[in-house]
Amino acid sequence: MFDESFTYRYYEDEKRINFKRVEELISKDSIAYYHWKKAKQKNFVVNALLISELGIIAILPNIESNSRTDLIVGLGSLVSIVGSIAFAISRQKSKRRAILRYNSLFDLPDNKKTSSSLKISPSLIQERDQKFSKGITLSLKW
Repeated sequence: MFDESFTYRYYEDEKRINFKRVEELISKDSIAYYHWKKAKQKNFVVNALLISELGIIAILPNIESNSRTDLIVGLGSLVSIVGSIAFAISRQKSKRRAILRYNSLFDLPDNKKTSSSLKISPSLIQERDQKFSKGITLSLKW
């Protein structure tokens, strides 16, 4: 995923692919697709906030100026701008998580997928500088 001015360019290996193809690829893994859907929902919120900001700017000349309306318009504008920035950052994180999750599916070489081992390590041990954690870690590899 590479930044362009208003959108992104996506690549599979060295070949550029379109947005539909990205969604097809990511939908193959449920966790990656979950993050991708969250990014799309956040994109809707960002767009709604930006449109509301444009609405505030459009009606601003028609509003009588007094301290109360100026305060309300200023707060509405501030909430819209801060909200859109926060959701845009969160949207980018969700997109990044989805793409990294999809890419991580290809990290294991074929010979590592066929090895077998069983590792059980209790994590109820509290060391001096580590946080206390509960549970047992079970790692199975074939």
